[in-house]
Amino acid sequence: MILENVDYKKAKPKDLDIFFQRLEQKLKSIIDPSSYGDVFDRFGTFNHEKIRLFVKAPGHVCTVNSHLYLASDTSIYQASYKESQDIRILYKRGEAHVPTNNLSGLPAFDPNELRCCGKLVSFHEDKQVQFKHFPSSKKPLEQSKHCLKIGQCISAFSNGDGGLIFIGIDDDGKVQGRSIQSKESFEEKLSSLISKMHWGFSPVKGTHWDIKFFPGEGSSSDSVVIVVYVAGMRNCGGVLFDAPESYYLQPGVEPNRDELCSLGVEEWKERILPDEDWQKNYQGLLINLL
Repeated sequence: MILENVDYKKAKPKDLDIFFQRLEQKLKSIIDPSSYGDVFDRFGTFNHEKIRLFVKAPGHVCTVNSHLYLASDTSIYQASYKESQDIRILYKRGEAHVPTNNLSGLPAFDPNELRCCGKLVSFHEDKQVQFKHFPSSKKPLEQSKHCLKIGQCISAFSNGDGGLIFIGIDDDGKVQGRSIQSKESFEEKLSSLISKMHWGFSPVKGTHWDIKFFPGEGSSSDSVVIVVYVAGMRNCGGVLFDAPESYYLQPGVEPNRDELCSLGVEEWKERILPDEDWQKNYQGLLINLL
C-alpha cells in the first residue's frame, strides 16, 4: 500500500511517529490475534513523498468490525477474535439451540421504582442490566441514532445470559424518563431494528425479546422508562448487530483489476473457525485506511 505524504517537505520526525501510533492501534485490532510485526512492514521516513506499507496476509480471517457484541459488568464491548471463535466453536460442537422461553429467567425488579422521576433505583448495571439515557438527544428517541446503541446491547445480551435494557435511567441509576412520539412507533422502530440484525433464525417478540413501558408519576404522558427484554442465546451461533466488515481481493480478469469484496455473514462465521483452509480461495486482505 502506498501512502501519499503530502507534508513531506515540512514534516518533522515526530509527525510520522504520531500518525503511525494512531494507525497501529487500529490495525492491531483488525489483525488480532496476529502481531503487528508479523503482518506489516513500513518503508519510508517523514521526509519521503511516499510511505510504503507492505502487508502479508495472516493465516486467519481479519475483521475491521465484527458487530458481534458481549457484555461485561461495566460495559458493552465488541467481541475479540478469540471470543468470536469460541462462540462459533460452541455452535459447531452440536450444542446449538434456540431458546423458547428464557425471558422469565431475567433479573427481577420493582416496576414502582421506574415511576419515581429523580429517584435512584436499588439495582445497578452488570452483565444483565444496562442503563441508557441519551440526555443530549433533542429528538424523539425512535428518530435518533441512539437506537444503534440499543441494538449493540441486544447483540451483547443475546450472546450471553440475556438481559434488560432500561431506557430513561442514567449511568448513576437515577430515573430520568424519555420522551417518545408514541409507544406504537417506538415498538415498531425497535422491531424493525431487531429484524435487520443477524440472528441465524427469526426472533419472536415475547419469546426472544419483549418491550414494556412504565410512565412516570406526575410526568407528561410521553415521558416513560422503557424496558427492553432480551433472552440469552449464547448457543445459537452468535447474534450480530450488523454484517461483519471483512474484505478480500477477488482476482480480476485484467491485470491490476482485482475487485474488493466483502465476506457474507455466514461465510464470515465459517471463516472465523480455527483450522479453516481459507487462504487458498483468496489473494489477500485489503484494509481501507480511510
